Amino acid sequence: MKKQTMTRKDNLDFTLKRRLRFRINGKIRAGELVIGNLRKVTTRAKADAWACSWSLSETDPKPRDIYGEDALSALVNCLVFVNSYVQNEAETGIEIWWIEKGDNAGLKWAFVEDGKGATSDN
Repeated sequence: MKKQTMTRKDNLDFTLKRRLRFRINGKIRAGELVIGNLRKVTTRAKADAWACSWSLSETDPKPRDIYGEDALSALVNCLVFVNSYVQNEAETGIEIWWIEKGDNAGLKWAFVEDGKGATSDN
């Protein structure tokens, strides 16, 4: 019987896109949130980490990286960051929504529930 060896994958090739609406200076336009390019990186301090890229076409179109200790933490940190970013944009008068105004690009539910962290009934 041939022995199987596991190889560690240092890049997870996927892209998540969500069509959004933006109200900037009173004008509504369509745009997109893009999250992906999850990959293993070495930090300036020579530590191993994972990076996840994000961009918002109408406010921050250049892909930017958010980091985590592993692939899942990089992805979760990225979602948390984008959620916060969209909230901060709202405070400056730029609205960003997915299905209905105020839904925070569809990310609000995942991180805040009546002022508390998201919970599960399981």
